[in-house]
Amino acid sequence: TRQFLEGVTNDQLRFKLADLNNDSFLFLIEYIAFDNPKHFPYMAPYEVRKTLEDFDKNNDSKIDFKEYTSEEKLEKEIEDSEKKAFAKLDKDKDGFLTGKEIIQWIMPGLEKSARAEAKHLVKESDSNKDGKLSEDEILTNYELWVGSKATNYGETLDSVKDEL
Repeated sequence: TRQFLEGVTNDQLRFKLADLNNDSFLFLIEYIAFDNPKHFPYMAPYEVRKTLEDFDKNNDSKIDFKEYTSEEKLEKEIEDSEKKAFAKLDKDKDGFLTGKEIIQWIMPGLEKSARAEAKHLVKESDSNKDGKLSEDEILTNYELWVGSKATNYGETLDSVKDEL
């Protein structure tokens, strides 16, 4: 049915974006991106598409204030607060959220925090300071990795331990 086909199309896009080396296989970091696309900036096109499917009720590929709030009627105080939030996101002041504006809404500060977390993990784990992480270096610092948002607090380590 239509919903099933949309799901398949979304999964195909998600896979294509996650497969950074275009070899039709997902390695550790690629699988993590596939499974947790909100945590990876290069997965933003998938997240935007999914957000548009959820919010863009008139299918014009943009989100207006009414679609943003998903409600017909809001209390005055809440509506004022939501209007301020929407106006802050609507950088070009055209009354719609599109492209990068949607990314800033659904993935705020992502790139900066992901990069900082990755640098932290490498700095703390790379005992021979070669800029690469070996299996032993990761396992030696298991507690650090299990406590990291980048590994979904250890969950992704269990699902891909054979690749390590």
